[in-house]
Amino acid sequence: MKNKPTTYINDELSDEVLDKTHLEEREKLRSASRVSLDRLKSTFSEPEPTHIDSNNIEGTPNDEAWRTHTLSGSTSGFNGELTFQHRYIDGYLHFKTLTYRITRPSNQNSGNKANINIVIDNSAGQSVINSPDSMWQDGGTYPYQRETTMRIWDKWATIYVQFIFDKTQAADPRVTVSKQYYY
Repeated sequence: MKNKPTTYINDELSDEVLDKTHLEEREKLRSASRVSLDRLKSTFSEPEPTHIDSNNIEGTPNDEAWRTHTLSGSTSGFNGELTFQHRYIDGYLHFKTLTYRITRPSNQNSGNKANINIVIDNSAGQSVINSPDSMWQDGGTYPYQRETTMRIWDKWATIYVQFIFDKTQAADPRVTVSKQYYY
């Protein structure tokens, strides 16, 4: 087998080893397809501003504002509040919790193992968020970050919040509150 003459290419595009015939073909192609950047800059112009008809855009812009709401419930002297945000974008409900506050009755001295469980319901399904068994109930406002995104078909969702209060040596009282939202 006869050795063909080879050339090492080092042109910042490749470090290949090519025989002379392939190298000449490549150089012809490259020189034919290269255009000066200065020539391109002179032909480039900014597009003219146009009016966009928002009625012809499908979905909702991604910068739709978050809606902030607080749901609260009370039973047996306990009070619970959950503040959350939600928004609808392109067929999806985005939901995130922000803070919670639980207050126990003055005659209840201990117990900081409350729960806040959330169910988001829609004809497309449900999303469930359960808290750890460690929610404080001393009346302070605490950060609480949980997020979910779910597909919703018909632009509505019902958000259920269940507070399970921690009571020492007795059955834990619970209350569920809900609200339906339209998008």
